Amino acid sequence: NLLWGIFFGFILVISFYNFFLWLTIRDLTYLYYIIYVLSFGFFQFSLYGFGFQYGWGSGIFNEKAHVLFLGLSVTFLAIFSLHFLDLFKMFPNSRRFFNILGLIWFTAYIFMVITFSHQT
Repeated sequence: NLLWGIFFGFILVISFYNFFLWLTIRDLTYLYYIIYVLSFGFFQFSLYGFGFQYGWGSGIFNEKAHVLFLGLSVTFLAIFSLHFLDLFKMFPNSRRFFNILGLIWFTAYIFMVITFSHQT
């Protein structure tokens, strides 16, 4: 558990550091990165049972937490990558493609979170 504590501590330190960078620079890319890192940290937290043990306990949220946080992690990683690479400036016609792809992902993600059931 000590190694997991160090891992989650680094997740928090990285998030706080980038939050203070975002406060000074005001670039949305940092905000997307913060949300990505936190959602990935929460994914790991829930996947290995620490959410159940130390966080939210049992219930329907515990069964779907890892699916929820994995989807948020993938979503904000994609948004962070698009903004960091300035894809819309380099390829202005790609905005429509990514909007359609995002709508498909959002629909599939909502369906996945709603219909996921933990089978034991």
